[in-house]
Amino acid sequence: MITNSLRGLFQGLSMVSVRRSALYPFILLCLFITIPCIFSLPITPEKLQYYVLGLAIVPVILFSIASMSLLIFDRDRLHTEEYLERRHAMEIVEDKSDGLVTNAADLIDILNPETSHKALPNDYERGK
Repeated sequence: MITNSLRGLFQGLSMVSVRRSALYPFILLCLFITIPCIFSLPITPEKLQYYVLGLAIVPVILFSIASMSLLIFDRDRLHTEEYLERRHAMEIVEDKSDGLVTNAADLIDILNPETSHKALPNDYERGK
């Protein structure tokens, strides 16, 4: 029997959307290796504690190296996939804008693909 609070928690988790970037695998490494290693330190024997701590530090070091190298060499990869897709779509529209007639509402849909109740000020004047 699931209580209402747990049911609400699972419903909220099912609606979570993952926004991936180039650092996502390193974040997962930190989540699945570092955190369990840190929590297991009090129950591990003293001889193995340094090895477990070393294993816990490795994903954090890899994450730091990857984030700094991407920050220096390729900043665009630090953005999420959704942001990069929208940016690429806007670049296509800008490149083709000479002979292409676009509706302003379509541009808003490209920039904000989630359904929203936003409208352009001109649409209010036209009664749309």
